[in-house]
Amino acid sequence: PSSREQGTTHIASHDREGNLVCATPSGGSFGKSVFLPALGFALRHPERITALIVESSSAGLHDDERPARIASDRALATRLETDGLKAFVDYWQSIPLWESQQKTLSAGVRRRLRAERMSQRVDGLAASLRGAGAGCDPAITERLTELHTPSLLISGELDRKYCEAAAILHQGIVGSRWAVIPGAGHASHIEQPEAFRNTGATFLDAQK
Repeated sequence: PSSREQGTTHIASHDREGNLVCATPSGGSFGKSVFLPALGFALRHPERITALIVESSSAGLHDDERPARIASDRALATRLETDGLKAFVDYWQSIPLWESQQKTLSAGVRRRLRAERMSQRVDGLAASLRGAGAGCDPAITERLTELHTPSLLISGELDRKYCEAAAILHQGIVGSRWAVIPGAGHASHIEQPEAFRNTGATFLDAQK
């Protein structure tokens, strides 16, 4: 998604009656960029939400941190447009956030993941960086207590930063559950897919 509003539609899953079942920002480092609009939807339309599943996300950046992040994301978007997709993917795969994948993923899975990244459009990625980056919205820490939807927070054991972030979400969201996936980093759904699926399925089954 290239904007917050578009992000909400990208993460919505519906049941047969058309009710929103869960919002799952669970794909990569843009996860928390779509968590905030998902939360906003849940606050505005609680009657349409059955459950929320949130992977590797946070409550957002504080106001004094946002300008630097916005500037950094815009610079990265320009770098992407200037240097091209391959150089961007090379850089993206080298950041510490994905370090665990060198140990948790097989060479074949890493090749498939790179191929997926290389299939993306430069203009789409750049638009997401500029319009849906982590600095675009203020932190929602103070609003977490307003959310009463059954919520599952998932973080990877090896992803210390987002384990700390999940602890803040867990403390704020009333009645939330927090699951730490053993042997996983930031992308637990890729690094430990069976454990991720089982964790999510157990939670959703409990909501029936």
